[in-house]
Amino acid sequence: MVALDFLAPVQADMAALDAFIVDNLNSDVVIIEQMGRHIVGSGGKRLRPAITLLTGRAIAPDAPAQTTMAAVVEFI
Repeated sequence: MVALDFLAPVQADMAALDAFIVDNLNSDVVIIEQMGRHIVGSGGKRLRPAITLLTGRAIAPDAPAQTTMAAVVEFI
């Protein structure tokens, strides 16, 4: 899709985001794990975390917490 070409620079980061979400949603609260599966499996554009990742790359390209911050934004 041409409209989403701007996401190409963070495509690998978005895959890492999916893995981060799945890996970090171990909870005794069933709804938390269901939410994580829904976020990863929904196939949505996830513009909020993508914009977070793009902004992080622009400001501090080597910052290790970018995936974490993008996950926090997606959870909110």
